[in-house]
Amino acid sequence: MEWTQFLVKARHSGLRFPRNKRIKRTDMTRVFLFVLILQLFLKFTASAAVKGDTLHMAQMEKKITDNIQADNFLDDSQQLLREAVAADNAHYRTFALESITRFYYMKIPDSFYLYYHRLEASVWQVKDYQNFFRYRSWYIYQLIHDQKMKQALAVINEDTKRAKEMKRPDFLDGSLQNLAHYYKALKMNKESFNLSESILASMEKRHAKAEDQINMLREILNNCPTDDKLLLYLSKLKNFIDVMRRDHIESYSNLLTQKFVEYNYYRVYINRYLMPHKRYKEAKEALDYLVKIDPSRFAHDLQSQDIWVDYYVAVGDNMKALEMNDQMLEIAKSTLCHVNGLLMVLGHHVKKGMIELSALCLFKFRHVHLW
Repeated sequence: MEWTQFLVKARHSGLRFPRNKRIKRTDMTRVFLFVLILQLFLKFTASAAVKGDTLHMAQMEKKITDNIQADNFLDDSQQLLREAVAADNAHYRTFALESITRFYYMKIPDSFYLYYHRLEASVWQVKDYQNFFRYRSWYIYQLIHDQKMKQALAVINEDTKRAKEMKRPDFLDGSLQNLAHYYKALKMNKESFNLSESILASMEKRHAKAEDQINMLREILNNCPTDDKLLLYLSKLKNFIDVMRRDHIESYSNLLTQKFVEYNYYRVYINRYLMPHKRYKEAKEALDYLVKIDPSRFAHDLQSQDIWVDYYVAVGDNMKALEMNDQMLEIAKSTLCHVNGLLMVLGHHVKKGMIELSALCLFKFRHVHLW
């Protein structure tokens, strides 16, 4: 029946067969060859289109990754998401959702929650549990930031139970780290730091992945209660940097590069140790080196530039402090969270007693038409 229908359609389309004669075997062979060649052509064309789309999406993925530091990757991420959804490509769909969620993280909560839930569903669907737990940490941190403490604790408890059931100590580490952050938000600093130390000790004992240990060290270094603890954990982080150099390890992930780890090491060392101890000569040398490590990161890093402001004020170079302040304002007004950037600049200046500098900062900010 299907063959008869094909012949009828073929005849109406212009393909002619001898009337009142039996179709010769050669004619049937030609028809079969025609259909086969047509199918192969269509399959090849579709395959080429998919490959072309995949190549373009790969190029967009690289472009987004390269622009994460500059915080200007939202439009490309949304375009990649549209293309990935149309092509039903799970990898690029997840990457695009991750990038968009990252962009809105700690900036626009409503947008963050919207894209986060799509991201969570995407990674759970493909059973990517490693990233599932990583993104859940973003979610918990955002909930805590938004003072949704009860909801945050419920998610932490849920993840802790899930990690134990899956018998995954690495997932449990992440969940306990979120609990330490929860304690810190409740001003339970001692409990938070002790828990963080125990997590790192557990990681070290079982030789957990270097990437996980480095991230744990970064968290601990932001909360060290004493100089002794600070220097101890700085030395541990420095050991990882030395290993990366020795073994020619450029990165453990797209973001956790050798430059990134070293940059964070020096930023903490300067801000938490050299500057408070008024070791300004060493601080200046370390700041110069910090800029050389990753100039593009420094160009958009308000925290590091604020350390420079501290340094210039400490050594009495107020003109340089004002110049750096202007640079920070330019960064603040070029980002989506420019008001938050301004508040950070003002808050730091006021906290450090730099009232005149904060007043000038506010005056300049109001006159660039941002409000």
